[in-house]
Amino acid sequence: MSADRPTEPSPPPDDEADDHDMYTRPLGAGIDLADPNSKLAPFYFAPGGVFAAALLAAAFSFYTYLPLNHTDVWVHLKYGQRIVETHALPEVEPFSPYTDKTTKLVNAQWLSQVVYALTFKAGVALHRGDESVQWLGGAEALRVLHAAAVAAFLGLMALAVKRAGGCNTPAVFTVLLLVPVMFLTFGVHRPQMLGLMMLAAVLAAVSRPELPRRVTWTLPLLMTVWANLHGSFAVGFVLLGVMAVGRAVDAARVGKSVRSAIADVGVRRLVTGTALAAVAVALLNPYGPKLYLAVLTFGSNPNLQYLMEWKPLKATERAPGTIVYWSLLGANLIAAAVGFRTVSFARLLVVLAFAVPPHLQQRMNVWFVTVGVWGLMAQLAAIGVRLGWTAPAIPPNFRLTVVTALLVVPLLLWSSAARWVKDGPPTDPKVVHPGTAYELVAVLRDPTAPTTDRMKPLAEYLRKQYAGRSVGLVFGSEGVGEFLTWADPPGCPPFFCTHAHLFPVAYYRDSQIILNGVDGYREVLDRYGVNLVAVEPNVLKERTLVPRLAADPDWQVVLNESGSTDRPAPAQLFIAVRKVPK
Repeated sequence: MSADRPTEPSPPPDDEADDHDMYTRPLGAGIDLADPNSKLAPFYFAPGGVFAAALLAAAFSFYTYLPLNHTDVWVHLKYGQRIVETHALPEVEPFSPYTDKTTKLVNAQWLSQVVYALTFKAGVALHRGDESVQWLGGAEALRVLHAAAVAAFLGLMALAVKRAGGCNTPAVFTVLLLVPVMFLTFGVHRPQMLGLMMLAAVLAAVSRPELPRRVTWTLPLLMTVWANLHGSFAVGFVLLGVMAVGRAVDAARVGKSVRSAIADVGVRRLVTGTALAAVAVALLNPYGPKLYLAVLTFGSNPNLQYLMEWKPLKATERAPGTIVYWSLLGANLIAAAVGFRTVSFARLLVVLAFAVPPHLQQRMNVWFVTVGVWGLMAQLAAIGVRLGWTAPAIPPNFRLTVVTALLVVPLLLWSSAARWVKDGPPTDPKVVHPGTAYELVAVLRDPTAPTTDRMKPLAEYLRKQYAGRSVGLVFGSEGVGEFLTWADPPGCPPFFCTHAHLFPVAYYRDSQIILNGVDGYREVLDRYGVNLVAVEPNVLKERTLVPRLAADPDWQVVLNESGSTDRPAPAQLFIAVRKVPK
């Protein structure tokens, strides 16, 4: 019997067994790449994450090529450089002799300015090229910082929608929608972008249907950082207050009693976190509780009436911002009506609350657009979940993670930061906005030095008429004054810049008389002793300064690119010099 029994094969040698098992056994300390429950599973990507990561990488790389805009960024950089050098905040405006020296300065965005200064310094240090173009390395670093802030904002908004709606697809569409509707906002380099990033972070923290316990300490942390980055932190407190009321309404609706709202854990945690945040902001900023008063009264500065963004949104205007406003508001109301059973009154109340301020100041539209997209996409997600329109659930896995890397890495390598590593530091002024007055600054510093063909007439006229003396006070449009303030050519202070609130009311009113070219502009130029005017004709489209100054016998036009087809409109300049210096 035993002779007929089939014999069992003998086990392979130990080395052959090891070779057979090496492809199936877990790696290292029990890591199995084929197991969705492995120790690496939290780092795996799902399909929605693949698309979101690719979109964010593409957005980052794209915005690294956006020229550094010459509005707002240069004066903030100047402040940051001074703070880093002196290790102190200035008590009054320190750079212009014409600014208000009687009012203590409350610089709410000091931390953003320091970040700008350190980023710029790092870019200059990494440039290691000719000193005349090292500043372009700093400008390149600043636009990479801006691109990173844009990508972070988009990513946090996608996370907020995912948490609110419970699925990935609307989160991906959030990124696709935000890029076009906020394209103009993303094109301006200013600390406001860091404020938007913090708004998205707060939204992500409070968007879950059930708020975790940690929200009571993450909100104070986020709001304190925001309060030191930008004065828009007040928007965050409005969001949290309205959100708390809305959540209370939702809780009362579900429990059918006011007591349910009071007993709701999420409401209590949100109120507690907001209250702690208010205390933390008051204590953890350089100005203490005065920061609240300064931010709330900032809009009452009379000089702001001259700035378009501080004027009310025109309801009948066909401007892009107005169209986006009404489209988003209408879409939110329709989505709420269609999916009334799924609507969150917290989200709807936030959207409606943020829809009001743009009618007072159109600069508030950017904050409404942010919460409007969040509210709309979260509501569409809730409707989709109720109707069963969600995509098939594909769990995160290692293969999708590899696909993500194969998409993201090439997109990041396309960025200007990666090209710096490959091709060397930037030497082309295309890094900055074409309207940046770097050529003008070079001539003002030394009219005898070699210059571009564009600036040769100015250099020759200054050598002839001014014979080595400094030009003196320069009147430039806001963008020109912004760069002149940072570059600080000796003996050539700018008349004013984009920071209108820094100047006395009468002085700023005089600047508008000149800028508009209205009757009396010559007397104002004479009174202040302005010897050179450099303005952007594209900015002054409906103003008469350029034609009136061109016809003035006391002034010599050395550059007039108004209406030129050789240069794009944003890059055009008009420069006139007083024939007999004051």
